[in-house]
Amino acid sequence: MSLSPAHWTPLLTTRALGRAVSHYEHTLTSTNLVLKDMAKQGAPHGSLCLCECQTAGRGRMDRQWSSPEGQGVWLSVLLRPGLSPENAPLITFCCALAMAKAVREVTALDAKIKWPNDLVLNGRKLCGILLEMVFDPQGYAVVAGTGLNVRRGAYPDELADRATSIEEWA
Repeated sequence: MSLSPAHWTPLLTTRALGRAVSHYEHTLTSTNLVLKDMAKQGAPHGSLCLCECQTAGRGRMDRQWSSPEGQGVWLSVLLRPGLSPENAPLITFCCALAMAKAVREVTALDAKIKWPNDLVLNGRKLCGILLEMVFDPQGYAVVAGTGLNVRRGAYPDELADRATSIEEWA
């Protein structure tokens, strides 16, 4: 099934997230990079960017994030929070809580938060979260990117002892 917004937009129960602009392409360099550019052009709070495959996905400290086609959920959301920029890092924890709750509700798997920006399942990384700030004419925005490993092939073989996917436990 495609991640095209036409498939999931009618199912949303949110007030803002995913309601304004949803940018979807099958393959992107990075959902965070695309959404940062959109933020600089004035994209509104709640805008989403998602894809089936990232060619330059990354995590904290510019580490590469494997994002192969059809193996996970690669998405970013644009937030224009009512927080001072120095308090924006608190959003990382909120994203981790939301992702853990979503994994639990959809799969019944007990995903745990590994501070500050990962979800783990049975001690192995299931999801990474990357927040980046963008300063624009409106003030600032936060791009919150998540990479959730859904299928067994979502991560390279050499990470098999440290990474996992929903499919392995569902």
